[in-house]
Amino acid sequence: MRHTLRAALLLGAALCTLAPPARANTLALATTPPIPAYSPPECAVEARWTGYKSWLKQYLIEIRLPDACPRNAGRLARIITKHGGVLPPIGYFRLGAGYPRRVTYWVLSPAYVKDREAPNVWVDTPIRGAPWVR
Repeated sequence: MRHTLRAALLLGAALCTLAPPARANTLALATTPPIPAYSPPECAVEARWTGYKSWLKQYLIEIRLPDACPRNAGRLARIITKHGGVLPPIGYFRLGAGYPRRVTYWVLSPAYVKDREAPNVWVDTPIRGAPWVR
């Protein structure tokens, strides 16, 4: 049994090295999902504090698309932290158009949300109910 497994692994490794390399543009298309192209103005992202606060002084915020936003429309959003970091680490949340229409995330105060209105145009979105927003 042990020799059969070892032989199968060696054969698999040999076949992987003999396979032709994939073209770079093929890999990019296969791994990168498309950014939502259809994003009307009524799909502006809404952010609110859910009312929950952890013992680590983190606040649970919810980012969502409004109900008026069509089902096939999508939007990108990101959270900017107190020290200028961007959450999630990939750079943005995808909302709608096949992805969830809302997302919740724990943040430290003060943090704020940015909504992508157009390519390379990020607009601040106030977090309703957050203690640090006056």
